[in-house]
Amino acid sequence: MFRGLFLLSFIFWFNNINFSQTLRCGSNPTPSQIPNQSELEAFTQKWISENEFTLQNRSIITIPVVVHVVWNQTVQNISTEQIQSQIELLNKDFRALNTDLSTVPAEFQNTIADIEIEFCLAKVDPNGEPTNGITRTFTQAPAILGSTSIHYNSEGGSDAWDSSKYLNIWVANSNSIAGFGSFPGEDIPEEDGIEINYQNFGNILVEPPYHLGRTTTHEIGHYLNLCHVWTNDCEDDKVLDTPISSQSYLGKCPVHPSVSCGSNDMFMNFMYWTNDACMAMFTKGQKMRILATLNGPRAGLLTSNGCIEVGTNQFEKELNLTVFPNPSLGILNLNFGNKTDLSLLRFELIHKNGFKTHPNINSSLSTNYFDLSHLPNGIYFLKVSQKDQMFVKKIILAK
Repeated sequence: MFRGLFLLSFIFWFNNINFSQTLRCGSNPTPSQIPNQSELEAFTQKWISENEFTLQNRSIITIPVVVHVVWNQTVQNISTEQIQSQIELLNKDFRALNTDLSTVPAEFQNTIADIEIEFCLAKVDPNGEPTNGITRTFTQAPAILGSTSIHYNSEGGSDAWDSSKYLNIWVANSNSIAGFGSFPGEDIPEEDGIEINYQNFGNILVEPPYHLGRTTTHEIGHYLNLCHVWTNDCEDDKVLDTPISSQSYLGKCPVHPSVSCGSNDMFMNFMYWTNDACMAMFTKGQKMRILATLNGPRAGLLTSNGCIEVGTNQFEKELNLTVFPNPSLGILNLNFGNKTDLSLLRFELIHKNGFKTHPNINSSLSTNYFDLSHLPNGIYFLKVSQKDQMFVKKIILAK
């Protein structure tokens, strides 16, 4: 795994400074070190240039997450509540809903971005079965995080779910590292995802300074093709609105202004190494880079149905609903085989890119139907629900 090369070089650098501190992040490439960088960067810049005026009012993208808890001691087998706390923190950080945004200096306030990404614990596994999005595996290894073994059942870890459709997060023990993040371009899909020390995941039973879930926010930034804002030699991170910096601020909460490379550092950015309490923001430039990644090497996440609940077969049988024609030219007919009170049903149409709408059901003498002629062609999922019952049907619109 390529990140191992970065880790070795980073540990060499780290061991040659007079500082005793948990490694904030084991992913430490500069932009020029990312695999397939020239092709990936060419795509990224082209996508940004073609979409630079479409930053606002985008549909919310929901990314399905599976958390693999790999534990050796009971304390490492973290609770479902702790896992859920991390998902909630991610949704605040990536939607710019975190309460500490007010700490961002006025100089950088206008660069703050709502990334318009949310995360859910997967509701359906790769086999189409219901799930809570959590796996739990006992391992004989006292500290498996950072080892490739964490990714394989046969080596005491946990196999990845389809890494093109799910964000795999491994949570385990490490003696020295808070987290890793895979960049797009991993040549080993089974190892693609992020790893977080169980002591730094979520905000329940977690101690400072990495106690607010920002290690996971940071590593997902790498997973979505963001580099560290800082480099030792003031190298650009390929994002225009993040000032170039040479300081990591590892283990620190700096005071603004803090200067390096001739400008004030944006040390409150999630891609620094500051303590959790001092991180607060992504920028608009970083958002564009993330969106480019989700429309390129991570595009499989947009078509994943991992966040769509598996319905009860009984409810589907009770309605006995067929939809036709499918593919549809714009009019989608609904035939309920059994008597149904339509006023009790809720319909939601979900496009593969995350766009959601609630279509109005129309009725004629012979059938009920949706008029979808105003929607773009593509793959949709029709979610039919009634109180706590639901099921999903795949729809193709091809006008």
